[in-house]
Order: sequence, then C-alpha cells, then structure tokens
Amino acid sequence: MKKRILLPLALLLGFSHLPAQQKILASGLPSHSGHPARQHQQNNPFQQVTKSPDPLQHQGMSLAAGQEIIRCYTVENELARRRENPQLPTDADFERWIEDKIVAHKQKQSSASRQAGTVYRIPVIVHVVHNGEPIGTGPNIMAAQVYSQIESLNEDLRRQNADRVNTRAIFAPMAADMELEFVPATVDPDGNQLAEPGIRRYHGKRASWDLRDDVEKILKPATIWDPTRYSNMWSASFGGNMAGLLGYAQFPESSGLNGMPTTPQSALTDGTVMVYTSFGCSTKDPGGIFSLRAPYNQGRTTTHEVGHWLGLRHIWGDGGCLVDDFVADTPAAAASNSGCNLTANSCNSNQAGDLPDMVENYMDYSNDGCMNAFTAGQKARTQAVMLNSPRRRELPASTVAGATYHDAGITKISFSKDCDGNISGTALLTNLPPREHLHLPPSRLM
Repeated sequence: MKKRILLPLALLLGFSHLPAQQKILASGLPSHSGHPARQHQQNNPFQQVTKSPDPLQHQGMSLAAGQEIIRCYTVENELARRRENPQLPTDADFERWIEDKIVAHKQKQSSASRQAGTVYRIPVIVHVVHNGEPIGTGPNIMAAQVYSQIESLNEDLRRQNADRVNTRAIFAPMAADMELEFVPATVDPDGNQLAEPGIRRYHGKRASWDLRDDVEKILKPATIWDPTRYSNMWSASFGGNMAGLLGYAQFPESSGLNGMPTTPQSALTDGTVMVYTSFGCSTKDPGGIFSLRAPYNQGRTTTHEVGHWLGLRHIWGDGGCLVDDFVADTPAAAASNSGCNLTANSCNSNQAGDLPDMVENYMDYSNDGCMNAFTAGQKARTQAVMLNSPRRRELPASTVAGATYHDAGITKISFSKDCDGNISGTALLTNLPPREHLHLPPSRLM
C-alpha cells in the first residue's frame, strides 16, 4: 500500500501552476519508494489562504503548437468558493464526514439492505449557452450533440462503454458499474413541457465567457434551475482568461456539521460547466456534423466533471505520491497523465504488488480515447454522496423527468440527412414497459 496524506489546497495549487512539461510528465517530479500504509492528514486545507490566485493564469496541457488546454478547473474553483464563503465546511471537514458515510453505506450494502441493481436516475437539464447563432452553429449546439453526451455519460457510468475492453487486466477487477444514470428533464420548473427534453437554450448575449466570476456570478445565477430537482449542466464558449478550459464542477457539500451550514450561494452555482467543443461524443456522430474537437471529443470531459460533482477527486490527489484521493483501490500517482502512456508508473515502489498509474481512470487527465473506467472504491464514494449530500440526495426523487421518462435512459441516438440537407433523428429511451421513443423534429436538431 502507498502512503498518502491530504495536502492543503493552497499547496496543491502549486502543482497546478507548474509549466506543462512539469505538470504532466512523471519524470519531472520526484519519485518515492517504500510507501507504508496510507494515512490521512486531517488539517484545514484553506486556513492559510487569504487571497485566491487567478486560477486560469497557469499553463495548461498542450493540444497543438501554440495552444494550451486547461483540462479541469474544479480544484481552483473550490479554492475560490471558500475564499468567497469562509463559512463553508473545509475540505478536511468534508473528508471526515464522507468517510463515515462511506463506511455506513458499505455496511448496508453488505447486509443487503439495498436491493442489488438499484440505479439512481438523475434528471438533467443542459443549458446550451449561445450568442444568437442558429441551432447547430457554434455554441448553439444541436440537440443530437447534447443527447450524444448524455448517452456517452450514461455508458461510462454504467460501464457499458464500448472501450471498456481496453481496461488493463491488472485494473479490470476494480472496474465498476456506478449504478447512476442521467435522464433528460421533460418539464421546466413551472411544469411546462420542454420542446427539447433535457435542453434549455439561453442567449447569453456575448460571444464567449472570459472570466470565472462572469460564469459563477452572472451566468449561473441567471440560468440555474432548482438543483434539488435538476442536475444543471452548462455548455458554453470560453475565451479571454478562460480560453482553453475544458470544464469544471462544483464539489458536493456535507450536511449535519455543527456551525457549518451550506450557503445560498452554493445553490445558485451548483452543477458542471463544459466548453461546447468537448460536450458530446464523436463516436456517435457518423456524419461528422457535431461541433467537437479532438482529442477531447468523446464526452469524457463531462464524465470527469460529473465525477467531481459526485465527490471524486483527481486520481493523483492533486499532489504527488504521498497525497490521497481518498479511494483505496486507485493507485498513487505523482501527477496527472496526458495522452495515453500505458507504461507510466510515477510512484514505483519497487515492491511486490506495486501498480502502474491508472491512466484509464476517468479522473486522470488522459485523452478521451484512453479513459474507460471508474473503480469500486470510487463508486462507494459517489453512492455515499448521493445518499447524503445536499442537492444530490433529493435528485432521485425528483419528478421533473415526468412519468413517461423518469425510469428511462438514452441508449441509442440515430439521425440522417436527406437530399435537401434536412436532418432528423431519434433518441431511444429504454427501461420503460413498453419502450418509448423520443422523436426529435428536424427544426430541433439544427
């Protein structure tokens, strides 16, 4: 076993601000050997933070010459949130709280008090943020692209993704069905039927969103739907200081901590945010008409950010070999991985049982085509969050997906273009007796 501790988030940001070469290559970081049993350092990771650095000034990972990609901004966003809301529970408080919940959940599971195969179904609304472009142009992405993302996300969560066969044999026994699915909402908060289930189009009146504060303090509060009834996702165009960012999420919060209530601000910003060129799945786009950009074009940015929204940390713990992601069955790593380096072993202890970096885990920074698995330990953590965390535990009981679609999941999307260029498509919703089809008219696809 490899020893890990929880570092103050202010220290963790030091890793985020490393140049790209140092940030993503294990060879640029010190290795450790002979790790004893892991420990958790229970400290307040924000107690020495008095000013938040601009989290988007650091260098990201190179996508192409002259272009930098910031894979994820969740850690930095959490630091900024706690600076703005000092009354929020600390990172260490959350870990103490969730650890007890995970233990209780595992005990219930072992006693078979929860029926095997029960799946949490979460109603989702995708806010497609645009600047007045026609549907299917730029950030005003077509409905088929949105549905391809929901379908891909559900496949990843349920371990039904076609590339699950690529999980290496050493990690295959750890891979898990998360027993979570996202279902498109069918009604708005006032009970009106949505013309495009799961989609709300919003004219943001700007070509791009350039600052974190603009998203957190303007866009989200103006558009969010009740986060106890809907999981909110935003697809948008980023520019300026946010140029190159793929996405970020708001981490869940604890409840029942004396003197540490949740805040109204948290409810106004809860959800996940993704750049529109990474929101969707290219493997479900045989016509090549989606607005997606390789190598982050298979929907794994959303899978990664939903993992954060469900309480998962980066697999390397946002530090190094001694830093914990609080999941026992994920191997230690010195830093994030990019590309798909299956030989990476950045915390090689030279001991029996040592594991390489799990680059195929959705919570690493590997290319979309490399990611293919969550672990059983990650599942236990997310299930504990779904049972206990505010604005997560209420969602499975929400009725905004409607009687027709509440027990449904998108399992197939197909569309075609006729000789006049008109596009039509169908999203297949299953788990209904009998099966129902949601037909998407051409006017809603483009």
